[in-house]
Amino acid sequence: MWKGCPLAEALRYGRGMRLPAVLAVTLTMLVLTGCGTPEPVVVPEPESSSTPLFASDEEALAAAEEAYGAYLAVSDQILAEGGINPERAYGYMTENMRSDSFAGIKLFVDSEWHTQGATTFDSMTLQQFSQDETTEASLVAYACLDVSGLRIIDVAGTDVTPLERPSRLPLELEFVAEASSTMLIERSDLWSGEDFC
Repeated sequence: MWKGCPLAEALRYGRGMRLPAVLAVTLTMLVLTGCGTPEPVVVPEPESSSTPLFASDEEALAAAEEAYGAYLAVSDQILAEGGINPERAYGYMTENMRSDSFAGIKLFVDSEWHTQGATTFDSMTLQQFSQDETTEASLVAYACLDVSGLRIIDVAGTDVTPLERPSRLPLELEFVAEASSTMLIERSDLWSGEDFC
């Protein structure tokens, strides 16, 4: 229920051509010109008209950092407004991520909470990256989410931020890109191993 929404995670913590055609053209030319034994025909491999989405691991990681920063900014705006219109974040995540993310936002709506401040992140490092020759890429990274500047406020204006909430959370993030160099968030999980933040 809590996965995906950064603040919800914090709460949870505290809470080509065809060969036959080429041969036909070549043989016709030989007959018309009266040539003798033809030289072997070398048919070049067709060049791929597509290029990978990212030229390097570094470029892919930079795209993931940009995508995550934009996602956090929109998420902060949604939570600051009490969780209304959460579909504003649709463009930053995959369909798989939406249900987990909005389950956390629903808590804000039901509790009539809103937030003040902003979440940030740093130390994003690449865990793994793969892409095919054309249109798909997948990236997994570690990042430190900083929620120290974000406060939870109830309907009466009281700060109800859990006292035991940690300021920084180690996350494992997964991103995907399809037919575009724009990364979408597929998964955001609290890292269960040694705290690298």
